[in-house]
Amino acid sequence: MLSSQLLPLKLSCFFLLLFACQSDGTSSSNKNKELDLLEATQLENDLLYEEASLWTFEEYYRSTYAKELPLIDNTSIDSFIDPDDIENIDARILSLDKIYPDFFKNKMRALSMYRLMLSPNYASLVVCVRKNQNEQESLLINYTLDGEIIDWELVAYDEIAESMSRVEAKISEYILKVNHASWWNNLEVNQEIFSFDPHGKIEKIRSINLNKEIENFYAVVDVMDQLDLHLLDVKPELITSKELNKANDTLIVVIPELVYEDEFMFDLSAHIVLVHPHSGVISHKYFAETDICEWISDAIELRKITIDTAPYTLNEKETAFGIRTSFVGQSRVNPINNEILSLFRKKGNKLEKILDHLDSKYFSGNIDAECEEEYYEEKRILQMQEDKSYGLRDILVKTSITESSVFLIENGECVTEERVSTSEDFLKFDGQEYVWEQ
Repeated sequence: MLSSQLLPLKLSCFFLLLFACQSDGTSSSNKNKELDLLEATQLENDLLYEEASLWTFEEYYRSTYAKELPLIDNTSIDSFIDPDDIENIDARILSLDKIYPDFFKNKMRALSMYRLMLSPNYASLVVCVRKNQNEQESLLINYTLDGEIIDWELVAYDEIAESMSRVEAKISEYILKVNHASWWNNLEVNQEIFSFDPHGKIEKIRSINLNKEIENFYAVVDVMDQLDLHLLDVKPELITSKELNKANDTLIVVIPELVYEDEFMFDLSAHIVLVHPHSGVISHKYFAETDICEWISDAIELRKITIDTAPYTLNEKETAFGIRTSFVGQSRVNPINNEILSLFRKKGNKLEKILDHLDSKYFSGNIDAECEEEYYEEKRILQMQEDKSYGLRDILVKTSITESSVFLIENGECVTEERVSTSEDFLKFDGQEYVWEQ
């Protein structure tokens, strides 16, 4: 039996001889190299399997390179053009024949792998497998600590026969998102979202057709390409876009980028751009980190982002537009809803926030028992005025407050009592942003 110390040397010599035989003064194409590697698979696997009994699964797992989470796996066939990119992997220790029953018969080959720390209760590996000369895929496989397969899911796929489909995935400690993209007519992307249970099972939460979920999908994808954003790095259900004016010459696009996400909460940073809908050219940009835009969803969920194109006329030449974020609380006994408005204007090639986080709607309640309820609701309406401060019109803010009490009276009847009050205040521009008039 070949010793474990001599195995790497024998494999290296094998590949050296293989490629030396090709050195006849002409260079082989990448496709020929891939075919040569596939033809070499059986001999290399035979060498590796001689050593299988020397490893336990735990030893093999712990010796594997670990990657930090979160990460995007977009492994493609081009990832293995250079023979040095291919690792020596023992498919038997990984029990790949239980996933691919014809793994050995069809001379399939594991090309690379890395491990992930999803849980101390099970072992997680991502293994890339070349199925044939045209197809390659990567699987996230969860094992028991003894090496028995618990579950697996496809996280990357590439093919060169037609080059019409790809699969890419974002893996985090709590969530797995898999994008299935195809180009049969136009780009179409379906996203599947999974969670991991405590025992290593991979459970599907939902599927989203991003073409239908994202309005103006192709324009948004083009904007994301220019901003170097990946479809797996955003919150697609909160992406929004809208024409700035009736001239149809400017599209407002709002893209929330994921900073953190788990099963129950997420943090976002904000990308807001103006783009020409026909040329696709971005004319103005705004970006804010989470601590600035405060797009955080937890017990109070960020439910919706909308674009407000009401005529916020700042002066004779400038008009602002608004971004409204809607939050909804999860508590039944203490319900809460909140809508926050921010205003933006063009400045150079950027967008400038001139009104920051105005509570345009607010509702809260306290339900102690049936017919023992208290509610508070506040609504604000903005009206642009003729008077100006630092060149921008003042804003009249009309506020309506409704306080409600629900209680029992002596005859056992449940009644509601409301108290309504109104007020008017002004927001004035101080040269940088709108502030309340003192």
